[in-house]
Amino acid sequence: MQPATLLHIEDDPLWGVLVSEMVRGWPEVRYLGLAVTGTDGIEQCTRREPDIVLLDLQLPGAGGFDIAATLSRLPKPPRVVMLTMLTNDAVLFHATRPHISGMLWKGDYVNGDLRGAIAESLAGRKYYSAKIQADLHALRGDSNAFFKILSDREIDLLPWLGRGETDDRIAERVGLQSTTVRSHRQHIMNKLGLKSTPELMCWIEAKGFVLRPLPGRP
Repeated sequence: MQPATLLHIEDDPLWGVLVSEMVRGWPEVRYLGLAVTGTDGIEQCTRREPDIVLLDLQLPGAGGFDIAATLSRLPKPPRVVMLTMLTNDAVLFHATRPHISGMLWKGDYVNGDLRGAIAESLAGRKYYSAKIQADLHALRGDSNAFFKILSDREIDLLPWLGRGETDDRIAERVGLQSTTVRSHRQHIMNKLGLKSTPELMCWIEAKGFVLRPLPGRP
């Protein structure tokens, strides 16, 4: 059986080295290399068609959620396992999306978890580390969790609203009418008990729908 091909998309060189040293010793995996930006990662996936991608969430120029969605639309989409230090509500919610095969927290015992995640992902199953599973269980048990209050369309608009985009600009980006975006914005605020757009933007960022660059990173 041919080994599965793996591409790592990560801008932290230390994590790039750590992962490459781990997976190079696994006969079931052929390591293709490291892409340090989302743009490069998408280009390499398009050209090289890896079986699996290990994806960081905070990358220069693009967020991991958007990259994962783009990869899912490729003619031969890879299975995506996310490696992150973030365990906020938005990250946990996205971890359960159909095009995400698994998620590991970088603070876990990554070596053992990573190999298991790759095996489960290639078998068509999802894999979450123990820490992620515990956080998901807590979130699902929260009666005030945002996904129990907001519609799918409203959730999809949260990153745009959190960046301070105008209704016209958001409408242009997502293919809606400006009045529809404005209506969604107001409905979201009403459901969450928020009184102003700045309050909404703060709420969205606190939940993790808008990822800010880490200190000292682009």
